[in-house]
Parts: sequence; structure tokens; C-alpha cells
Amino acid sequence: MTTTVTVQYLKTINFSQLSLERKVEIKNIGRPIPEVQITQAGSSHNKKYIRSFNYSWYEKYPWLCGCEIKNKLFCFPCLLFGCDSVWTQNGFALINNLKEKCELHQASKSHVNNSISLRTLGRINIAQSLSEAYRLSKIQHNAQVQKNRNILSKLIDTVNLCATLELPLQSESSDNQGVYKEVLNYGAKLNPELREHLNSNSAFKGTSKTTQDELLQCMLEVCQEQIVSEITESEFLAVMADDTTDVTGNTQTVIVFRYQLHGTVYERFWGYFNPEDETAEGLSECIGNELKKVLKNDSHKLIAQTYDGASVMSGEKQGVQKKIQDIYKYAYYIHCYTHQVNLVMKNVTSSIRSVRIFFSDLSGIPAFFSQSPKRLDVLKKHMSASIPRPSNTLWNFNIQTVDFVFENKEQLIKCFEEMVSLEKDKTFDKAKGYLALLNNEHFLFWLQLFHKIMPHVELLHSQMQSRNIDAALIEKLIIDSFCCDIEEIRDSELCNSGSLTEIAESKEICDRMTMDCRERFAFTSHLIAAKLFYSEHFPQYSENLPLFEISETCRVYPFLEEEKLKTELEILYSRQEYHSAHGLTSLLQLIIHDNIHEFLSQTTNLLRILVTMPMTTNEPERCLSTLKRIKTYQRNSTSQDRLLALAMVSVEKNMISRISDFNTKVIEKFSSKTCRMEFTFK
Repeated sequence: MTTTVTVQYLKTINFSQLSLERKVEIKNIGRPIPEVQITQAGSSHNKKYIRSFNYSWYEKYPWLCGCEIKNKLFCFPCLLFGCDSVWTQNGFALINNLKEKCELHQASKSHVNNSISLRTLGRINIAQSLSEAYRLSKIQHNAQVQKNRNILSKLIDTVNLCATLELPLQSESSDNQGVYKEVLNYGAKLNPELREHLNSNSAFKGTSKTTQDELLQCMLEVCQEQIVSEITESEFLAVMADDTTDVTGNTQTVIVFRYQLHGTVYERFWGYFNPEDETAEGLSECIGNELKKVLKNDSHKLIAQTYDGASVMSGEKQGVQKKIQDIYKYAYYIHCYTHQVNLVMKNVTSSIRSVRIFFSDLSGIPAFFSQSPKRLDVLKKHMSASIPRPSNTLWNFNIQTVDFVFENKEQLIKCFEEMVSLEKDKTFDKAKGYLALLNNEHFLFWLQLFHKIMPHVELLHSQMQSRNIDAALIEKLIIDSFCCDIEEIRDSELCNSGSLTEIAESKEICDRMTMDCRERFAFTSHLIAAKLFYSEHFPQYSENLPLFEISETCRVYPFLEEEKLKTELEILYSRQEYHSAHGLTSLLQLIIHDNIHEFLSQTTNLLRILVTMPMTTNEPERCLSTLKRIKTYQRNSTSQDRLLALAMVSVEKNMISRISDFNTKVIEKFSSKTCRMEFTFK
């Protein structure tokens, strides 16, 4: 069917001869309102001018339509239902008299009659609607619809329960019907209405996989619409992206949005994505497309971006953050509280294949011993040190494992030699492999290198966990300490020995680490701004206003009014009742609770910016760990259809519970799709 309607098309058809379905379709498509090139010269007070058609005339007169071919204006209702006038035949083009002629035409009898005909097209005949038979039919229909909706609501509750508890809807075994059907059957024992429905001969029972998938899709859409609604209401937004891996080893990019509403911080799961490519172009396009959906044209709202994962590796990260910031000016790249520095370093180096293989082999050693008490007994014979626990991460980047293997290499070799001398079984094969590994020069090269690197990574990681870390300390830790230490290792004899490949790759690892740290902590002004609200400093600030911190804050956020912010902070510091507010969130909530945010508008805006940023903090209400919950869900989930929808319902179960009309919204979406059952009221 035609998806657009033009004046040229309408003039070639006889609208009255079309089917009712086609008439309603044309009505729903709506009038054509293209740009038309209409100009007319005129003069006033001896001055000449040229008037041209303004697109806003379409809004002023909702019946007005245009033809871009003839560059003429027409009346949409009169084109459809007929009218002997210039508005349906040749078209109108006298711009100087447009307002007068439009007012005259829309007051005409033929236009009013045609407008009513168009408005009521497709509606029930008035006489029919007044008839007793129709009235009774409508009552009966609506009663059945209500019954159907009650059943559908119970189906939604069942899907919601299964997804919330992370239970698979379908069963892979022929011995049971699957959790979804079993829960429905149990519910039928307690609910006569549901039991009657499931036992009926209805073509629609709601137990099929297709129905489950459609309900999940509708639930996903309602959740995403709720998130968009909340983001629209919020003042600022941060985007968080990371890699997540399921039980099959498939990796996807996950996007989370962070914002605050009425003083409460939220981190909402938005979805899983597979960028077309893992370059800066592909990743930034993927993230940018999702930002457009939630921000529309409000580009100033995005105030932070933070990424992690092998996909956003060093060398690409700067490209991604720059491309996003080219569109969203204040979207500064910051280090996220969920990104542990030691795991960040793992992601930085894991793009190098030989390093990835090294850590995969290394992590197998603690796993080998943890799988068997007998193996542990053999290990204890040769050493007193305990084996580190195997890591849950894809490639272990753990200082304990590196140190343990490096410092106990000879004892491990003896241990594996003893196992090889035992009977040939699975232990023999694996022990033989690890014995060969500990005598492999290539493996030992990487072991020695990371034994030197890891203490510096762990030290940086522990220092970065402090809530009181400031910009000056970061610069000292990153540039004066960590980067210098790694560069020293890069220039050491170790990184200049070995094969040409090992030399090149070891230097590349050191370069990537220093580059990533400098990029990751390049923007620290948010830490300077946060110092303005350390309540323990309020007495000091009341005597000496922190002018540098205020000035730097307003430099990076120029939409804040500096003089007004100074005045507001002076007042805030001087009032004892706000000295007990520990943390940004509690202070923001106190200001909102006291209903003084309109008097402290700049302070409130700055607090909203800071709580929206996922920076390191000891405030539990600001550390929501949504990314961690998503990763846990993904690791524990088997591959199945509608994974995104299931993850959304599971991760955002608290949000769903607060949507009072959630089931109704899902039903409205479901009923708009093709279905055998009646769900729409008359």
C-alpha cells in the first residue's frame, strides 16, 4: 500500500469509489505538506518586497496541503470529498492574500461539511451507535475484552516472574513442559478463571513460544519507553559501555544510562549490541545511535561517558570518546567506579594475541589444582604456599597467580613431574602440558614481564579506590609514578631481550598501559568540583571561599553562572544545618526536601551533574553496580531467544515493580499486534 499521499495522486483518483479500508488508510497517512516554492511581489509605502510561502502556515491551517510539482496550495478535505473551487482544481498561489482567502475558505459550507466527513470517516454510523442492539453488543464485547485482558495480565505476570528469577521459559527436555507452562498450570489450580481459559478450546491459550516472545518484546518496549521518559525528565545523563560475555563465550557491548531524578540516582540497563566493527568508527556509531533515541536534540544533557572492555581498547578509546564529544560537548570521558584498574589493564593488553594466550594458560594452573583434592595433596608435598583461587574473568589478570607461579616455578615443575610419573589419565595429560609450559621460554618471558608490571598495577588500583583522591594526586600517581615505573620496565634489559616479536610486543604492552592511563585520567575537573561539597571542609570554606575550585568548575561547565554559584556556596557553607550532610546525594536530597533548590539553582545543578557521574565514591547510594549485575546475569544465562528482553526484565525488576500500570501498557502494545483474541475495548 502507498505510504505517502501527494496532491498529484489525489487528483487522479475518485475518492468516493475507493474501499472504506483504503479511504481510512489515506486519512491516517494524512495530508501532504511538502516545501513549496511560492513567491509574490508587492509594494507598500513606495517600498517593494517579495513574499514567499512560510512552512508554518501548515500548522496554522490543519487542512492546508501543498503540491511541490505545481507549487500550489490545496485543501485536503475538499480534495477528497469534492468542492468546486480553486482549492481543489488549479490550486492557490496568491501569497499576499493567503490569510484572507484561507479564513474565507474554512468558513465555507462545503469546507465545513467535508471536514466533518473526513473527521468521522471510519467511525460507527451514528444511527447504529444509538441502536439498542449495538449498545448490547458493545457491552458484551467489552465484558469479553475485560476477561481476556485479565487472562493476559496473568500471562504477563508469569513471564515476569520467570524472567525476574532468571528461569528459562522453555524446556530443552521432553520430560517437562518448561517453567512458564508449569507456573501457569499451578496458577490455574488457584484461579478458576485461568483454569477455565487453559481448559477451553480457545485458539489463543497464551502458552506458545510465539506468545511468550511477543509478550517479552512488548515488556521490553514498555521498559525502554519508561527509561526514555525518565531521561527526558532528568537534567543530565551519563553513558556507560562495557563488554559482557555469556556462558558460550560470545561477547557483546552493553550500554547503561545513568541519571538522577528528584535526588535519587538510577543506572538503567539499555541493551546488548554488536557493533558492525570494533573500530572507533563502529563503536562510536553504535553508542551514538542509542544516545539519539533517548536524548533527541538535547545534546547538552550528556555530561559523562565511560567505557571499558577489550572492544574499547587503548588506541581506539580516544577515537570513540572524541567522536561522541564532537556531538555532545560536555560529555567528558571519566574513569568509572566499576572499572577496576587491574582489569582495565587486562583489557588494554588482551588485544595482543600472545598475551591473551599467556593469561589463558596461566589461569589454567590454579583451576587444575582446584578441581581435585588429590592434586592439591601432591602440591602440598612440594610447597607450603596455597594456590590462588581461579578467576571468573575470561583471562585472569591477578597478581597472586602471577607471583605464585613465578616464585614457585621450581616446586611446580617437581609437582607436575610427579604427576606425570603416575598412571596415565586426564591428570597425566594435563600435568604433562603444564610441565611443558613451565619450561617454555616464551611463557617464561611473559611471566617475568608481568611479575615486574603487576605490583605497579595493583598499587595504582588500591590508590584509585579512595574517595578523597583529587586531581593533583591523580596527576602524581599517574604521570609521576605509574607511567614512569612502566616506562622504566619498557627500557629495561628484559624488554630488550628475547625474540624480535617478544621485544616489540613487550614494548607495545608498556606503551598501551601508559597511554590508557593518561587517556583515562585526562579529565579530572569533576574531582575538583566534588571537593566543593566535602562537608568536613565547610567550616574552612566559610572563612575562605574555594575560588580556584569554583572557577575551574565553571570553566568546564560554562552553563553554570559563576557569580551566582559563589553566592549560593557562601550561603551553604555558612548554614550549620547543611554541615551534617555527608555525601553529594544526601546534600542534594536535603536541598530538594527543604524545597530550596530554586534559591540554590546553580548549586543544585552542579550537584546533579556530580551525582550523575559514575566516579569513585564511598556513598553506597551512588554505587549501583548495574554493569556488574548485567555481567553476572550474562555469565549465568544460556543462549536463547529474546535474551535482551529477559535481561531487561531481570535486571530492571525494581523499575518494573514501580510502574503501576505496567501490565496495562504491555496489554495495549500486545493488543495492537495481530492476534486471534479480542483485547481492544469499543
